[in-house]
Amino acid sequence: MQTQVTTARNQLEDARGEVTDTQNKLNTLNGRVNGTVTAPFAGTVTVEYDKTGQPSVTLSSDDLQLSTQLSEYDYPKVKVGQELKVTALATKHEQTTNLGYLANTPAQNSKANDSKYELTAPLDGTKFIAGQTLNVMITQTGVQIPQSSVKAGHVYVVEAGKAKRVAVTGTKSNGSFIVKSGLNKGQRVIVDQDKGLKDGKTVETND
Repeated sequence: MQTQVTTARNQLEDARGEVTDTQNKLNTLNGRVNGTVTAPFAGTVTVEYDKTGQPSVTLSSDDLQLSTQLSEYDYPKVKVGQELKVTALATKHEQTTNLGYLANTPAQNSKANDSKYELTAPLDGTKFIAGQTLNVMITQTGVQIPQSSVKAGHVYVVEAGKAKRVAVTGTKSNGSFIVKSGLNKGQRVIVDQDKGLKDGKTVETND
């Protein structure tokens, strides 16, 4: 009898464990189904279901919005509220706006080693139209120089007709180098360095 009681108690504990595990899974699923997401702008939400019952949510803005994607390599360089300069390729109309939303999860069309992240920003409906091709420039602090002018973390500047080797720090960006420290605006940088270029060597300039 004692053995039967012990076995029954063990089975009861196992059953309670299974119930707890099942309840935790149910709570997790309920959280996914009933989760709350805050839209980055005011608009109309449309929910559609595919053949498997999977929902697809689309948000249509009440006002005109810039919508594009940012590479994972440029992601650390921007933040919500940062200034953007937008130009329409067809009309050349321009507007300075601010980044309103930046996704923290990759877009569905992301590829391996090249994740893309959605971003949006409000636009002036009197200057732009829906579906228009735009050029977007993100303002960054720092001095911009050609990437080819940076060798082993150093550049050569021209001072009093001579080359001076200067250490710089910064980030690469689409063929350019954004200098964070080491240079000041207005300094002359030697872009094409030849092998004989050394610190203190006399150089000729055409300016």
